[in-house]
Amino acid sequence: STNERGNVNDFEWCAEAVYSLAKVDDDRPSFPSSLARRLFGPKSVVLVPTMKAVAQLFTVNDSPVIAVRKSLSKQAREHAIGHELGHWILRREGVRVDNEEEACDFIGAAIQARRHCFQARARETRDLKQLAFDFCITETNAALRIGEVTGEPVAVVAPHRVRARGEAWNWPDEPEIRRMARRGAPGIVRTRLQDDARRVALFAAL
Repeated sequence: STNERGNVNDFEWCAEAVYSLAKVDDDRPSFPSSLARRLFGPKSVVLVPTMKAVAQLFTVNDSPVIAVRKSLSKQAREHAIGHELGHWILRREGVRVDNEEEACDFIGAAIQARRHCFQARARETRDLKQLAFDFCITETNAALRIGEVTGEPVAVVAPHRVRARGEAWNWPDEPEIRRMARRGAPGIVRTRLQDDARRVALFAAL
């Protein structure tokens, strides 16, 4: 039967399912590329110099293969592989979501910054640059993961998109969030993200 999944906890579950199926029993995070090779074999991740798409999951001789654009940074490459693992686990488990691309972005980030590992590290530091380095993710993903794993209110504001995380505070509508990003607001801490200078992370004090 087909499961109906689509909330944050379900995506975290999908990420942990990838670890379980790859037989990674310890509590440490792994690179998505390492997980893919454990799942599908040593030649299952292929770097393609001329590839137009960022990454693509396809099948060769009944075995999954993930092709990735070779020119990507290490962070972007691992996230792209994690994204494709998201597609694989959703289809394997029969999970239906409203927006599969967005769901796979979430699952990919949850694979890279494994929930319990990221929670523990976020208790020690909220330095986005350090968290990004520790988990081979972007500062954008580090900011979003803080909201995802702690429930604290975080919003990342980019030119074409606003993403809000955290369950402990109701963010206003998008125009107001964008105003906060430009001018600030009481109780809001603004942080310019180094992976894209056009992006601002907003952290709301409870």
